[in-house]
Amino acid sequence: MRWHYAFIFCFSLVLVLAGAGLPWQHPHFSVQAFLDGTIYRPFAYRVVAPVMMHGLLAVGLPVISAVVTLFAGALLLFTIALRWLARGLGVSLSPAQLTLAMIGLLPLMLRMTHLYDPLTLALWTAAIGAIVHKRQALYFAIFTVACLNRETTILLSIIYALQFGLTRLTLAQVGIYGLLRVFLLALFADRPGYTIEFHLAEHWQSVTTNIEATMLYLIVFGAVIALVAYRFAGKPWLLRASASILVPVLVAAFIISGYPFEFRVFYEVYPIVFLLALPIAWPSPSKETGSTTSRFKRERQPCVLCGQPSTTTAVGIPVCNDHWREYWHEARYWQTYRPFLEKLRRAHQ
Repeated sequence: MRWHYAFIFCFSLVLVLAGAGLPWQHPHFSVQAFLDGTIYRPFAYRVVAPVMMHGLLAVGLPVISAVVTLFAGALLLFTIALRWLARGLGVSLSPAQLTLAMIGLLPLMLRMTHLYDPLTLALWTAAIGAIVHKRQALYFAIFTVACLNRETTILLSIIYALQFGLTRLTLAQVGIYGLLRVFLLALFADRPGYTIEFHLAEHWQSVTTNIEATMLYLIVFGAVIALVAYRFAGKPWLLRASASILVPVLVAAFIISGYPFEFRVFYEVYPIVFLLALPIAWPSPSKETGSTTSRFKRERQPCVLCGQPSTTTAVGIPVCNDHWREYWHEARYWQTYRPFLEKLRRAHQ
């Protein structure tokens, strides 16, 4: 029970620091500028949070209460989605591990927080969870909303392609993103600012003038890299492949377009990096969910429960259509899902 209290404390701490880090007075991207429609580009393109804020204000909430409600809802969705994502990969996160997930957010909030940041974290975690659980309709709904929240959403299609291959649905995401992007560019064409900002020179100046802070961050991120690299080959393939592609892309984007020490730009990959760095007993690689390695070979094996030809997999275990439907039915109810999952794993051993 003490870990539940620890989680509530860390959840509240993150909520307070996120609210305190908001740019309440900045002339170009303050909270009020988001609400009254004078926000500069590229922040103007991130429309989901302002729309939700206007909805909360319309029901009579003051601005501060609306911000707290928005952030608390997004962080709660993140924790639920993170646990769902981990469950799809064959593990269950404890309250202690969810508390660590809250603590891990703190370094990302040190410099600044924007209204859309918690939503980015929640939407990306939920979208990756939908990919792992193969909920196509849910994924596309989340993807569409996320496109209106942050430009980096197109990178989700890489994770989708790693799981399902380069299909027509993969290419459809490029079309959805492109149409929404053109719409937003046209809608806010008259706003001051830039479509893409460049801050490479500021990075060099900050690194050379803030040696102590630079060294501290290098030590912290070095420790994270070491945790991720520890027994890397035994961790879920989808997480490993996604991190190997997305982290370098986001690091390059951060160096070119991000503000110095503004690590909030890594919310997109936070759930992936956190799960990879978490010391946890993952299922063996041959049984992990999300691996495309030898996936088609496993689908030709008989169903582990009835011996009929398998047509798909449940948590990496070959099953027939009937037992696959039973698996997804049980997955909706946690009390019956775990016994069914254990039955599958015992049969596969």
